[in-house]
Amino acid sequence: MVRHVFLTGKKQVGKSTLVRKVLNDFDGKAGGFFTVRTDAFLKNGYSVHLLGVNGEPSFDEETLLFLCGREGNGVNGKNRKISCVRDRFNLLGCRALVQCRDCSLVVMDELGPNEAEALLFRRAVLQQLEGGTPVLGVLQAPARLFWPEVTDHPAVELIEITESNREEEETLKRILSVIRHRIPSES
Repeated sequence: MVRHVFLTGKKQVGKSTLVRKVLNDFDGKAGGFFTVRTDAFLKNGYSVHLLGVNGEPSFDEETLLFLCGREGNGVNGKNRKISCVRDRFNLLGCRALVQCRDCSLVVMDELGPNEAEALLFRRAVLQQLEGGTPVLGVLQAPARLFWPEVTDHPAVELIEITESNREEEETLKRILSVIRHRIPSES
């Protein structure tokens, strides 16, 4: 039975905007995370932060996943960069998912290639898919390349968001019908 929805599609097509719209229409308690690219943290560049679904965005060292476009990501050497990104996803991503225990919806926006080496985080994502709490997530395209274990999961419906369907009421209704089907307290 499908319990989870992951949106995919080209960059800047409106996947995260649609997730926020769903959250506005969702009655239960939502938890999880958004990964946000911003220029608010650095004076002359971009960084990516993992932020909780609820609360004010905090673009600081505590929420920092990685720096964009910097050789070595602010540290020396490619291997060091990979281990730093891996460690940040393992720490922040796992922490965000653990805090979803009493939620009726888990948001994962977004999953992509940067967490490829973050095995603890990847395991936490897959454990979430085995649970009864619905997940609404975003997968960077090509989704199957980065997260085949999510795209092939029998409880996941993958919806490609395009410029033509992102505003359609049917797209929103389909997402809501899947994530509202079963709330853990009903079991």
